[in-house]
Amino acid sequence: PVELAFSLQGNQPRIALATRLKTRLTIDLDKQQYAFEGLDLESKGEAAGIGNLVLKASGDASARPQTGEFSAQKLSLGVTGLLGKDNLEVRLEAPRLQLAKERFATDKITGSVKLSSAQGGTTANLILPGLECTAQAFKSGALSLDVESKQGEQTLRAKLSSPVAGNFEARQLNLPQLVLSVAASGPHLPNKTISGEFKGSGAVDGARQSAQAALAGKLAESNIKARVSVAGFGKPALTLDADIDRLDLDAFLPPKK
Repeated sequence: PVELAFSLQGNQPRIALATRLKTRLTIDLDKQQYAFEGLDLESKGEAAGIGNLVLKASGDASARPQTGEFSAQKLSLGVTGLLGKDNLEVRLEAPRLQLAKERFATDKITGSVKLSSAQGGTTANLILPGLECTAQAFKSGALSLDVESKQGEQTLRAKLSSPVAGNFEARQLNLPQLVLSVAASGPHLPNKTISGEFKGSGAVDGARQSAQAALAGKLAESNIKARVSVAGFGKPALTLDADIDRLDLDAFLPPKK
């Protein structure tokens, strides 16, 4: 068994972490292979603006430096702490990661982020069914992202799904079959609830610092076609072009006394 304990200190950004690492290390000199079983990492302190930080990671890993091969199994990452006045909780699970001959692949990756306070909170859950990467490009099956936000009596739910493809060299990300569903509830909404679904596509071009999405669908009783574009990521300029066949604004106004 291998046990290590060390601390990290720094400013700009502020870092103060006490870290402990435990694992079982096996070395096969004939195969030039290093195996780490039962990895157990824990860090406590402050980093990235997160106070009362507790980071825990576990899993198994092996590496062959001469051939550039790396694999990991049963990876688990958990983070808790305080972000401002909000409680933060992050979880990430990856059953298998494999790197070999400039190709990287994973099985299904799941993750979640939760922010909570006395006024409400937001939860996001991510499922990535599997990722295949080369040195130039990457692709995945249908990514799924679920978000729920509650503030007082208001609740907003959104779900986004699409296959994902991209190019590292061109710094491009594409969502070719984008499906977005939204639902909101609260005492001031028509019938106390409103929902809709949109389909289309989206793309991000990092080299040109631009992003765009084209969606069409229905929200409440309105048929909507919309195109959204963003130019410049430092000081973004947002452009929205929408075609709405009908819009009942009276339904969103407070009831008359």
